[in-house]
Amino acid sequence: MRPLLTIGISLYLCVTLSCTTIQKEIVTPAGPNPQGGTMRIQPNSVGAEIYTLRIGLNDNELLQRLWNETDEQALPSNLRRELTAQGLRVGIIGNQTPPSLSQFLQNAGSIETTQSDNGAYQEIPVSDLTKEPAVTRQFRNILQDMRILVSPFDIPLPEYALFWNENGTITGQTLQNASGILSIQAVAEKDASVTLTIIPELEYGTVFPKYRTQAGVVFCENVRPRRKLESLTIRQKLLPGQWIIIGASSVDSTGVGKAFFFRNNTVVEQRIIALRLKGG
Repeated sequence: MRPLLTIGISLYLCVTLSCTTIQKEIVTPAGPNPQGGTMRIQPNSVGAEIYTLRIGLNDNELLQRLWNETDEQALPSNLRRELTAQGLRVGIIGNQTPPSLSQFLQNAGSIETTQSDNGAYQEIPVSDLTKEPAVTRQFRNILQDMRILVSPFDIPLPEYALFWNENGTITGQTLQNASGILSIQAVAEKDASVTLTIIPELEYGTVFPKYRTQAGVVFCENVRPRRKLESLTIRQKLLPGQWIIIGASSVDSTGVGKAFFFRNNTVVEQRIIALRLKGG
């Protein structure tokens, strides 16, 4: 009986410890707090505020001021050329928010997000989207072994023609129901900086079920095929309080920037993504 009792106690402790570990790893982070309260940052994670800025029809001058106040030279020159060729712009801002960005952020908190137990965020639409620029804000804890997906637009393009260079030959593919998505990973460094890896991806086609495991828990997600644009991968070190701004270079560009940051309904609508790291 004594060996059986010992085995039983050991199994109980293993199950208890395993459950405790899972609970710690899948605790949902705090959502956005427009009132300026404290946002919780989980241990072994990187906290980030992510803003989606809707650019109004009369905001072109303000947008140009914003780009002038970012440091686009922080990125390698070959990557900048590749981004420009695809109609994308990326810039870094220090921990002092410039006046142009502050003006864009005046409507922050006009839309909130909630998080379900599996880590997925759900947007609560703002009642009045006629006021420009509308801003959405969410707070995300990015664990070291996970990535988050950020999409400037929920509505896909009915059709998008994608072209790329493959072994010196221009190749193309027509994607149905295409949306631009930014896949973001973050690694905390010993010097208090964070290395962000941002890969632009094009999601397209029809939905299919996909199973994934996180912290020992299996989740079923409805996903669509994605094409990673590896040549546009952004790897950048930031310190807490610093920003990275991602947007399109021009509405007239022929690259993927148009699929990510523009929609043409009754009028052309433009958006940009602004991400700021939070301190621990």
